[in-house]
Amino acid sequence: MAEDKKERIEKNVQLEETLPVVQKEKSAPGQKVSVEIDYEKLADAIVKAQEKSKKRQPEQVKTDEKFNKFAMFFSYGLSIAEFLFCVLILTSIIIAGEKMQWTDVYTGIGNVIAIILYVLIMGVIGIVAYWTWCIAKKIKTEPDRNYTVAVFSSLAAFAGFAVAGISLLLMAGRG
Repeated sequence: MAEDKKERIEKNVQLEETLPVVQKEKSAPGQKVSVEIDYEKLADAIVKAQEKSKKRQPEQVKTDEKFNKFAMFFSYGLSIAEFLFCVLILTSIIIAGEKMQWTDVYTGIGNVIAIILYVLIMGVIGIVAYWTWCIAKKIKTEPDRNYTVAVFSSLAAFAGFAVAGISLLLMAGRG
């Protein structure tokens, strides 16, 4: 410990020697003022500030039960609609597979690629439907209103995006 103090004192002396010398504005031209810093107090203040920042947590705003239920039912409804869309894609693959012409090699390759793309799209929509279902289960027990509002907003935006995509596909089909 004694060596520790000696090292600290030596460091303080070295630091004091390297500190800039500041002149007073109203002082005589040759008069100098030195600035001394108590490094132990500075270190204690830094440690206390770090402890305070660790203790301080962001405040959670209590959520409204009605809003939670609305967001939960919206999420469940969206998830069910996504699962139904997967079933619709699966039945369209089956019906289209039966009605496709398989006479030419190139037509067959095109048909297989179309079926693979439909299956991939169905898989992605199925995964999103599962995530939406899990989000709905999480919303049911979430106490933080800010989190619930953020999740609901993102789900509403995703639903709008899905509706816009479907409408574009339907308009493209009409020619």
